[in-house]
Amino acid sequence: MSGFNIVHYQVKPGMETEFLKAHEWMSPLPPGFKRANLIKTGDHRYCMVGQWASSEDARNAIPQMIGMLDRFREYLVDQGPGIGVTNAFSGDSIKEVSNH
Repeated sequence: MSGFNIVHYQVKPGMETEFLKAHEWMSPLPPGFKRANLIKTGDHRYCMVGQWASSEDARNAIPQMIGMLDRFREYLVDQGPGIGVTNAFSGDSIKEVSNH
């Protein structure tokens, strides 16, 4: 099964255009990356869900993902001690649900 990473962001008021523009160019993509969706979950709140060939590929890409984050880190709200500007989770898919 695939690996996934999920990252929650809170964008500073007035910075959403810049935040979204920073996501238009995500290259080069790390090995094992399959796809991602950026989801607006509320006012100034977004969640990125990334799919990987394996959770190991996602872990190996952490330095590159941090580099991508550095391009828009200034647009994000610090979510508190132990969280920082991203609230991130990752792991292996254990069940896929599909209508195919």
